[in-house]
Amino acid sequence: MRRIYIVTEGPHDVEALGRLLSTQGAKRVQKFSELDLFWERLVPRTFPYEGDLLRRVPVPMFFQAEKFSVAVQSAIGISKIPNVTRASLAALDELPAAVGVVVDADARSAFDVWQETTTEMSEFDFGKGPGQLGLSEPRAGVFVLPNNDDTGTLETILLKCGEQVYPALIAGARAWIDPLDPDDRAIFVNSKEGRDLAKPAGKVKAVVAAVASVLRPGKSIQVSIQDNRWLSDHEATPEVTALQAFVSGLIQH
Repeated sequence: MRRIYIVTEGPHDVEALGRLLSTQGAKRVQKFSELDLFWERLVPRTFPYEGDLLRRVPVPMFFQAEKFSVAVQSAIGISKIPNVTRASLAALDELPAAVGVVVDADARSAFDVWQETTTEMSEFDFGKGPGQLGLSEPRAGVFVLPNNDDTGTLETILLKCGEQVYPALIAGARAWIDPLDPDDRAIFVNSKEGRDLAKPAGKVKAVVAAVASVLRPGKSIQVSIQDNRWLSDHEATPEVTALQAFVSGLIQH
């Protein structure tokens, strides 16, 4: 059994990776009794976690196939990835066969994001650039969304996929959101209300969220990623193909 640990910035990334892992034959593990014992120590046994009633219990999502199992963990922010990774791996009896990191470029250079991430995790061999795997064990790599080159986020990929499978919904959401001005005080009473929309990826994320709210009313975006056709039933975009190749590399090497 080959074990792979992947850490991401947030829960949307976890669900996207889950969809891609399903195409490799992996299924989500729901019951603790079905979990590969290798990962047992990553499952907290007490609640509230560290005494905080409002804190989400930091348990990874687990996906399992006949020949491999994967733990995908949301660090809730890029700055927390190094510490979350170290703490998780330290809890295990032995290191997994591969360690993957998936982060957003946002408005920065993908190489700069890769360099910053790998510098803070110098104990791993992350190869020579974004999307590559090092040669040392455990095999390790950092994929910088959307494609290890351009600026953007996971939602950049979802939007491109959505244009193929939900063209009418994407067009309608864009017609509503694109004209919005974060500084329009008739809509946003202060800068705090409009600040997320004003971010470089703000409108892209808003379009994806609007479509997800139609597909799964009242549910979160990650539920829509899990249930709907964002990452399936369409001709794969280059971004999806690249991310799938990265995941496959972690599994197969």
